[in-house]
Amino acid sequence: MKKLLKILFSPRTTLGLLVIFAIAMAVATFIENAYDTTTAKLLVYNAKWFEALMILMILNFIGSIQRYHLMSWKRISGFIFHTAFIIIIIGAGVTRYIGYEGRMAIREGASSNF
Repeated sequence: MKKLLKILFSPRTTLGLLVIFAIAMAVATFIENAYDTTTAKLLVYNAKWFEALMILMILNFIGSIQRYHLMSWKRISGFIFHTAFIIIIIGAGVTRYIGYEGRMAIREGASSNF
């Protein structure tokens, strides 16, 4: 168990997860350009593997904070950096499950407030 946690919280795993995340986002962008937004959502953004990737990233960042003792004043910048990523990913999850999406067509020169 200790060896598994050591692998999960290693910088190499962090780099691997971030590279996979970047590649997934790039592929989703190309899919969106080639097809449409709905296709990109179905294949990447709303996929379970993408959620699992983000959960692994959160666990990795939390483990890195604990492993490298970033909760001290000497290492506050590293703590803020890792915590920012955690907050961004949690915010994305909240937006996905609690938020809603809408569309509004506004013609040129027109205005609307509803």
